[in-house]
Amino acid sequence: MRVLFQNVELCFPGSELHGKVLDVLLEYGKVKAIDSNIEEAPRTKIVSGGVLAPGFVDIGCFGGEPGFEHRETRSSLVKAASKGGYTHVYILPNLDPVTDNKAAVQFIENHEDVVQLHALGAISQGLKGMDLADIYDMHRNGVSAFTDGMLSIQDTGLMKRALEYVKAFDGIVINQPYDYGIEPEGVVHESVVSTKMGLKGIPALAEISMLKRDLDLLEYTDSRLIAHNISTGFGTSLINEAKKKNLSVYASVALMNLIENDTSVETFDTHYLLNPPLRSESDRKTLVKSLKNGIIDAIVSGHMPLEKDLKTVEFGHAEPGVATLPFVFPVLFDKLQKFLSLEDLVGLLSNGPRRMLGLESVEIQVGSEVDYVWLDLEKETSYSPKDFPSKSINSPFLNQKWKGNVNGVFRGDQYLLF
Repeated sequence: MRVLFQNVELCFPGSELHGKVLDVLLEYGKVKAIDSNIEEAPRTKIVSGGVLAPGFVDIGCFGGEPGFEHRETRSSLVKAASKGGYTHVYILPNLDPVTDNKAAVQFIENHEDVVQLHALGAISQGLKGMDLADIYDMHRNGVSAFTDGMLSIQDTGLMKRALEYVKAFDGIVINQPYDYGIEPEGVVHESVVSTKMGLKGIPALAEISMLKRDLDLLEYTDSRLIAHNISTGFGTSLINEAKKKNLSVYASVALMNLIENDTSVETFDTHYLLNPPLRSESDRKTLVKSLKNGIIDAIVSGHMPLEKDLKTVEFGHAEPGVATLPFVFPVLFDKLQKFLSLEDLVGLLSNGPRRMLGLESVEIQVGSEVDYVWLDLEKETSYSPKDFPSKSINSPFLNQKWKGNVNGVFRGDQYLLF
């Protein structure tokens, strides 16, 4: 691979080259040269303009394969992720078979694509929430982060043991705080909206009570935790207090909870039926503010591809989830650019997730390993159901135009241009 970027803006917060417009030559997986007016060489792909930044990293994506290939395959996932600017995707263990052993881990990771797929190991055997899975064996095969994914850990003892176990190798536990027992039949956020719709509400307490438990366990075990998919404003204050105590806690928030609130569900559009649910406008604003002040460390896609039959049913019986990977950057850049700069977005989509999961930071200097996304801030992104790269089309962003586009991804000696 030889690619020459001409007059490309560099967005690498912390680098002395950040914000400069230069030429960058990539050759065989490394940065060969950075300068003004680099001479064109034979057999070199020439591209011009735009912004070069560290490749995005997603945590907690539903991969589909194995077991749910009708929703997403490895091939379609790589296509959707690459068009979203992602070079690394961490896949939930909620597959069939469950990612709770060495063989399941190897199935996900033993492939080489421009998008590196990483396995998140299950905490409990078979995701049953009872006995610990073979965490150490999965760790020996490259897994450092463990979660039951879409199934929050309800058993306090199991959560404590998981936090203690990963300490042996400086691993990390990921848990989405959601106490099912508070309202097991909840559908949407508990508010005036849920009452008007005649649906069982999911109170903020369902998140807050479990988050308090997890932070208490974290302090007791002195381990490492990612509080995943935080959706409430009060949740961010709990995380802030934990960080002030110097606990090793990180937090993520999903795309949809940053751009929509619970009034979106009043249309009975099942695209807005999500887990965690869309909360109040006050919660949404607090989440955005928490990105700016460093309380929340990363934005995740919440990518949950679902077949049409699970969405085209009565609202209260539909399956929660939305397919988002190709839309995360353009939708955020379009809708939140008054609140989050490009530098902010790169930090939250790339640098934050890398720091949380121990991936090496991406440098821009001669000799650096290639792991980049190429962005066009003026070009628009638009997909119809026919050209949407995910295998499932359960997305509210189709047939619309969003300012900001991913022009390509580059990792190692592989690249894709769009």
